[in-house]
Amino acid sequence: LTMGEGGEHLDPAAYHSMMKRPDAVIIDVRNHYEAAIGRFQKQEADGGAKWIDPKMRKSTDFRSWLSKEETKQELAGKEVL
Repeated sequence: LTMGEGGEHLDPAAYHSMMKRPDAVIIDVRNHYEAAIGRFQKQEADGGAKWIDPKMRKSTDFRSWLSKEETKQELAGKEVL
């Protein structure tokens, strides 16, 4: 995944289906405060997509988080939502 690549739009049914996949991750791109208030949780308990909070203060932090080696390793081979 790089910043230059785009994704495909998923309708709600397709998104919920992807959330059930164990090879998927959900990156919460809200700031850390907003991410801490509420998020999807059931899919992880059911063996589905892992939720990731990059702990960003502002959206412009996303590019630096994405370029970290540990982030690249965590996302390798995953479907990113």
